[in-house]
Amino acid sequence: DHWPHGFSVVLAGGRIRRGTVYGETSPNPKMEESFWKRDLAKPRAVEDIFATIYRAFEIDFEHEFDTRIGRPMAISTGRPIDEILAI
Repeated sequence: DHWPHGFSVVLAGGRIRRGTVYGETSPNPKMEESFWKRDLAKPRAVEDIFATIYRAFEIDFEHEFDTRIGRPMAISTGRPIDEILAI
């Protein structure tokens, strides 16, 4: 069955810590929208995955570029998951 509140991703190389498992989902999740985080251990956003990858490659994920119309745009708005980094 599909559970939209959790997903898996595999990261390897760079400065990712070997053999690390971070977070988990419940085998019997409650599907109520208002309680979606209840059945997740250490929930993180997709933006956090990108910030983690950028930090692993020593890219300043908080750096902002100005668009052509002068609007600042951050490379990533996430927070790195330091527990899976080997730095």
